[in-house]
Amino acid sequence: SAATIALQQASPSSRTISLRTNETISFVQWFNSKGQFLKSTQDTVANQPVDVTDLPPGIYYLRVYTKENMQVLKLLRQ
Repeated sequence: SAATIALQQASPSSRTISLRTNETISFVQWFNSKGQFLKSTQDTVANQPVDVTDLPPGIYYLRVYTKENMQVLKLLRQ
């Protein structure tokens, strides 16, 4: 059974988010609301703060890859 990855965010205006999972995150691909690729990050650590202050307000999609699976998470920035 695939493990679940959850996006945790105190509020849409938060400076950081965290990706909650028991798995090790291999890398994260970031896309805007139009599906355009923005960046790929390989230093994302599960359950630790990830700075999102470089993202202007909007809706983003994160493709989070682990060794076993991939999950798409939606991020709202205000």
